[in-house]
Amino acid sequence: MTCGAVSETVLAAVYKALNELFLVALEVLAEYTVTAIHRTVPPVVPGIVFLSGRQSKEEATMNLDAMNKLEVLKPWTLAFSFVQALQQCTLKT
Repeated sequence: MTCGAVSETVLAAVYKALNELFLVALEVLAEYTVTAIHRTVPPVVPGIVFLSGRQSKEEATMNLDAMNKLEVLKPWTLAFSFVQALQQCTLKT
């Protein structure tokens, strides 16, 4: 009984820490991406569309959300092309 309770506490702490690390990494990646775009893409470009690549629709959505949540000037619209992410879901079905 004690072993189970301790295992549950440890596993909960490990997965909570991993989740927090992932979210921080996601925000850092978003910041680097938007910074690189700022340095290279002129503001007259109306939009930048990222390909979802091998990301799931959830991953692509989280990445786009992280970039759009940054409180920096973004003179272009940032979006994802979800074609491949949506196709993967359909193919699995």
